[in-house]
Amino acid sequence: MKYRFYLNEDVYFDIFLNDDGTYKVEDYGNGFADTVRVSYENGRLEVSALGKKIGHFSLESDHVFYYANHYTTALEIRSYNEARVRQKKGEDISDQIENVSRLRNGGIGISYHSQTEMHTHFIEMLSGEDFLKILFSMFSEVPDIPVGSDGHLIGHLGLDESGNRLPVEHYVTGFVPLGSNQALYLARELEVPMTKQHPFTELSAANSRRNNLIDYVAKQLKKTKYSDKSVGDIKAIIFSKLLVASLELLKAQGIKYTEISYSNDSTIKKMLALLDPEALELIDFSILLSANRQRFKNVAYVNETKKNLRNLLKRGLVRGFDLMGEEKPFDGNDFNYNDPTSIASFIDYVLPLLNGYEDSVLRLHMGENQDSYTNPLDSLRIIAEVVEKHSLTIPPPYIRLGHAIHFDYSKSTEYLKLLKDLGVVIEINASSNYAISNIRNLLQIPYAFYRKNGIPVVLASDGAGAHRTTVRQEDFIGETMDPELPVFLQASEQYPGVIKK
Repeated sequence: MKYRFYLNEDVYFDIFLNDDGTYKVEDYGNGFADTVRVSYENGRLEVSALGKKIGHFSLESDHVFYYANHYTTALEIRSYNEARVRQKKGEDISDQIENVSRLRNGGIGISYHSQTEMHTHFIEMLSGEDFLKILFSMFSEVPDIPVGSDGHLIGHLGLDESGNRLPVEHYVTGFVPLGSNQALYLARELEVPMTKQHPFTELSAANSRRNNLIDYVAKQLKKTKYSDKSVGDIKAIIFSKLLVASLELLKAQGIKYTEISYSNDSTIKKMLALLDPEALELIDFSILLSANRQRFKNVAYVNETKKNLRNLLKRGLVRGFDLMGEEKPFDGNDFNYNDPTSIASFIDYVLPLLNGYEDSVLRLHMGENQDSYTNPLDSLRIIAEVVEKHSLTIPPPYIRLGHAIHFDYSKSTEYLKLLKDLGVVIEINASSNYAISNIRNLLQIPYAFYRKNGIPVVLASDGAGAHRTTVRQEDFIGETMDPELPVFLQASEQYPGVIKK
């Protein structure tokens, strides 16, 4: 008999009960199976995991009953696992214990459920399991999942002798049945692992596997179902299905408006053209064209980004721009307006461009990690200089700082003044920042600092599927850390520019 226990909306484990009373636990690679305990109490089987009681069941039924405080966020799971990893190394685990103790004291109730998902990335929105299901649902006969020689999903690809990327088919050496337990393990490879905290490279690797799967599926569909279409057109069909599934998921969670970042202008155009009217009515959404800051040293990439943004805005296909990617501290050159690869030069171009479009948005990923703590203030200084230089009145665009959990407290007076002068909204993504090691303790997230100083705050997932979180989890974490936050969140979501007009 199998009993499935959900820790939250997405994370579950299965208990397989044998006739002789023994049992086996499967968590499909999430790293907590050995913490699950089953005991016979009061005529029923009590189940605990991660050191707390989750629920119970009886042998007469396959129905699972949950306790009120069973709800376990992805951040709590990672903190629990991280504590065990660090304890084995003899390291201090007090910060992890504090994270877990704060989160497990609450139940599933929250005072305010956010209506927006303001900071998410298209390729990361669905869980690995849902991502696989959508991709392979497009075949009349569902094929097996392609894997490499090691039996794992194919990640970063190599280059041939000419420096060209080798096609994903080059690496396929085996297949795994889509409906098998092994497929559930493979689905975890499309996410940041929950076994502990990880560097940013883990997120990059997960995204690489997702993109490679899309490439593979598109080429297989061209051989079978869509022989008359180009691979690019087939990929647009795939992306349209992924978008609809993502919007349906957000609608089920009670989200009213979302902004989705994506970098491929061609896919954006084709994908939006393919959407049925019904899909457009699911929830209100906008696309932000994104660009990777790590590629801004390439003048051709910067110029292409400018051209794509200009064209997409003109056609009304995007609301604005999102500067993303692994964040490094600004160097001296980033303030040079005469260098076409600098941050200052790009803002000097994009801010006046967006100013010409009503209700546009400029989001900058800033202050995501401790090393880049000076970036939020420096970016606002550049924006203020550009506003003065061009005699702009903003908004538009509406300015948002994505993350902004690390900043220079010694210059908080200037920082707060610029935040208020420019009408900036802060987008906080607690679970993702923890997952990729940008914080160790929840106390590092400045919910109360922004609230007390009247700076609007919205909570988001930063790609819910890749980090195994939801906006509801972020609401729960935020309220746990700052009980006064829910009322402020509700007011912030009414702030000009947060929800599209």
